[in-house]
Amino acid sequence: MDLSQSKYFLPNCLRLVVVGSEQVRWEKVALWQKYVGQHIKLLNAYGPTEATITATIYEPDLRKTENQTGGVPIGCPIANTQVYILDKNLQPVPVGVVGELYIGGNGVARGYLNRPELTQERFIDNPFNYVETLYITSPKLYKLGI
Repeated sequence: MDLSQSKYFLPNCLRLVVVGSEQVRWEKVALWQKYVGQHIKLLNAYGPTEATITATIYEPDLRKTENQTGGVPIGCPIANTQVYILDKNLQPVPVGVVGELYIGGNGVARGYLNRPELTQERFIDNPFNYVETLYITSPKLYKLGI
């Protein structure tokens, strides 16, 4: 939706908008702030299908969008979810170092139906608690110090 076109309006009862699926850019958040303001909360949700769609949430500070560029962070894990950014040895990466995102918790699938090879490739035992499975996501990320 292009909010800059006056033919669109948002209902007065709208209090929360959650965006996901595609990466959210700071430039779009700045446009949201310009045309909508701060009275409607905006959240960025991230999660693959294998983690029941939403695994993390980030709430951008709508007062500080002016000089931000690039992608909005994916945020922190939702309840009963764990996320890890790990290196090739399954060790946590330091802040600012790129790693692969692994997701664990109650919402993570046990695998793919009738696809044991793919399940073995994309799901591993959690090396930190040995009770749950972690899903190996595709994106390479780096850990922010927040």
